[in-house]
Amino acid sequence: MCMFTLSPHASTAETTRRSRLHIAPRDLVERFGLPLPGSGDRKISGSYTFTDLRGDVITMYDWKATALYDGRSEADLPTVKTFWASKEPAEFCVAARGTVDIRAFARWLEANVAWT
Repeated sequence: MCMFTLSPHASTAETTRRSRLHIAPRDLVERFGLPLPGSGDRKISGSYTFTDLRGDVITMYDWKATALYDGRSEADLPTVKTFWASKEPAEFCVAARGTVDIRAFARWLEANVAWT
C-alpha cells in the first residue's frame, strides 16, 4: 500500500513549512509528470502536492531557484526548463498540514531531508 498519493487538486491552505528535501528535479518530473505552475510572485517555478493515508496534505516546491525569480545574468540561476530537466539534486521546501510523517515522505521519494 502506498503511503502517499499525488493530489494536485488538494488545498495547500494552512500548510506550514516543515523541512527541505534534496532530490533531482528530473526525477520528480519522470515520476509525477510536470509540476503545477509556479506562484504569481515568481518565487516558485513549480510544485507538487500529495496526501497521506489520513488525507493530510504535503506540498513541495522550489524556492527562488530559477531565473523566473531573478533573471539577471549575475544571479546565475537556471531557466525553469533547465531546472526541471536537471539530474542534479536541488533543494525543495516541504510544507504540510496535519501530522504528515516527513521522514516517511522523504524515504518514499528517495530524497534526503534537511530539517529547518
